[in-house]
Amino acid sequence: MDKKYLCIDIGGTFIKFGLVDSKGNIIKKWKEQTERNSLKKFMEITDVAVKSNIEKTGIGGIAISMPGRIEVKSGIAITGGSINFVHNTNIKKIFETRYGIKTSVANDGHCVARAELWKGSLMNCCNGVCIVFGTGIAGGIVIDNKVVEGSNFGAGEISCLITDYNQFDSNNFLGRECSTKALLRKYDNEYNPHSSGLELFERIRQGDGKACKIYKKFLVQISAAIYSIQA
Repeated sequence: MDKKYLCIDIGGTFIKFGLVDSKGNIIKKWKEQTERNSLKKFMEITDVAVKSNIEKTGIGGIAISMPGRIEVKSGIAITGGSINFVHNTNIKKIFETRYGIKTSVANDGHCVARAELWKGSLMNCCNGVCIVFGTGIAGGIVIDNKVVEGSNFGAGEISCLITDYNQFDSNNFLGRECSTKALLRKYDNEYNPHSSGLELFERIRQGDGKACKIYKKFLVQISAAIYSIQA
């Protein structure tokens, strides 16, 4: 019988869950609001996902994707990006102790790069870069068909690229200026519609002038960033 695996993507806004088989086929998926400040409350959310799937299908392993600098072998999250309760936290040990299930954890941008190498746009690609837009921006670098971790586990962390060298602070990081959250913030500040990401992109697809104006400026900024990191 093919084993099932619980995949958990911890984002700054949502925790996205997926039950997948060994070939990468998604059996089901769902999401919950991210708890960013309390490990105890965060684990209460994962309790429901893990325990319900153990009872129904069994779980062969847990795979966790999350922001920050992650030491993959030990499972220690040195930093956690926008997940405030993470600081030198052994995520792997916490999950394996709590659930008795083998667990792996890695940086979200690196996970995306591995997935694209395995099943996606980077198949048979020797060198490449993945960029993921969400609450922040994640990145993964592929060289010689391998994802580069970096000496300090931060390779591909393009969120920290500076967009304005005249104002050297976190407000001018690429992750602050060019994430999906930043795009929404700029749209809301100018037009005050309080939109979700899905609503904004639907307006863009429909050719809404206000949405397209903000989006075009966003694309110019992203294009400049991509140009600066091209291989």
